[in-house]
Amino acid sequence: MESRVNRLERIIHRRNFHGLLPLAEALKRQLNDNCIEVAIVGQFKCGKSSLINHLLKAEVLPTGVTPVTSVVTRIQYGESARCRIWFENDKTYEVDIKELPLYIVEEHNPGNYKRVVLADVWLPQMQVLSPLKLVDTPGLGSIFAHNSEATRHWLVNLSAALITVSAERPLAADDLNLVTEVRKYAPRFAIIITKKDLFASDQLHKIETYVRQTLEKTFKKEPTVYFYSVKN
Repeated sequence: MESRVNRLERIIHRRNFHGLLPLAEALKRQLNDNCIEVAIVGQFKCGKSSLINHLLKAEVLPTGVTPVTSVVTRIQYGESARCRIWFENDKTYEVDIKELPLYIVEEHNPGNYKRVVLADVWLPQMQVLSPLKLVDTPGLGSIFAHNSEATRHWLVNLSAALITVSAERPLAADDLNLVTEVRKYAPRFAIIITKKDLFASDQLHKIETYVRQTLEKTFKKEPTVYFYSVKN
């Protein structure tokens, strides 16, 4: 398989299809790392970081009432908890995991002035999910333009995706556009409807029916849909 990837890169260079290079590089990285990156993507304030914290049973990622995450953050298995920050100048620093918010949170790194490209986190509790890597992404549609761009640039690395949609505004036009974009890179995806605790069971049934019917009509494919709430 790796020889095929190298051959693909040669064809891309020979044909001047340079727009495909990020895809080839992402495929090579995943083959070398023997991993599957599952990204949690969605509009801002849809509960992406809360979902990951819930899966990890630990408050690893910062959450808040305003758009928080500004840097793509990968979480993977490690024998001990540690964190590495990657910068635009190719430098990397190991930092205490408690210092993670200083690099990935908009409040502490406004406009990403620290020029952080990526944050890697290793946690023992990820062993049960290895070789999966969970990827927390900045929310699309945030007023902070650099947040949305960071997520769109990362889409090329996807193996699979969980697309979060708030039950408060299920499948707005921006959500459908996001699903369209994600499907280009990750045909394996599921819709996670968050904040289910805000609605009664009959309302949730109507929301789920609407989401399923809209996705089937738009993409001609039966979707995988789950509900999620940090309170239940």
